[in-house]
Amino acid sequence: MIFLKATIREELGRKSKKVRRDGYVPGVLYGRKVKSTPISIGYKEFEKVYNEAGESTLVTLELETIGTKDLPKENVVLIRDAVMHPLSRSFIHVDFYQVPMDEKISVSIPLVFENESPAVKGEGAVLVRNIYEIGVSAYPKDLPSEIKVDLSALEHTDDSILVKSLAVPAEVDVDVEEDFVIASVSAPVEDEIIEESTEEVAPEDIKTEGEEKREEQKAEKVAEEEAGVEG
Repeated sequence: MIFLKATIREELGRKSKKVRRDGYVPGVLYGRKVKSTPISIGYKEFEKVYNEAGESTLVTLELETIGTKDLPKENVVLIRDAVMHPLSRSFIHVDFYQVPMDEKISVSIPLVFENESPAVKGEGAVLVRNIYEIGVSAYPKDLPSEIKVDLSALEHTDDSILVKSLAVPAEVDVDVEEDFVIASVSAPVEDEIIEESTEEVAPEDIKTEGEEKREEQKAEKVAEEEAGVEG
C-alpha cells in the first residue's frame, strides 16, 4: 500500500494561495462514509505518489491532525481530479475519494503495452492503439494498478488484440465489450500517385487572383447600375 500524509486545512477560498506558496497542495477528502474535509498535502510528496499511483491505485491517506471524531486517522482513497495549472503544469488542487471497501467501484485502469509486434518489425506494418486505459469494476482490494497488453501477439498484418484477450484477474469485471479492439496492425498506406494532366492550358486562360478580383468587382458594379436603371 502507498502512504501519503495530509493535514486538516483551515485556509479556504482565496487563502489557498498561501497553502501553495508554502509548498503544499490544497485538497479535499470526501466519500460516502466521510464528510467533505479540506486538507493539504506536501507538494513533492504528492507529486511522487501521483506519478506512482495515478488515479487507479489505492492510497492510504494518513491525517496528522484530526478535526472530528467521525474522521478516521487512516483513509483508503483514490486520487480524483488532480487539477494542474494550464501554464506551469503544477498541481493546484486535488480530490481524494474515500473508497467503500465493501462495495465494487468503477475506475479506469491504464494499459501498459509491452514487447514489439513481429508484424511491425518484420513486415513494416503500422501499429494502431485504440485506447490507453480501460474501465473496470471490482472491490477496491482487487483493483489492479495496470493491465498489460502483449504486442508480440500481433504477428501478421491485420492481426488484432481484443478485450477478451487481456489477462484480467477473475475478480475484476471489464466494462467494455469483449470484442472491442485494443490494438491492431495494418498495412502501411502507400503514397498515392498523382497523374499529371497532359491537357495544355493556354496562357490567356490563366488568371491571377488580382485579375479575378477585379472582374468580380466589375460584375458587381454592372449589376448595381442595371438595378438603378430598372428602378
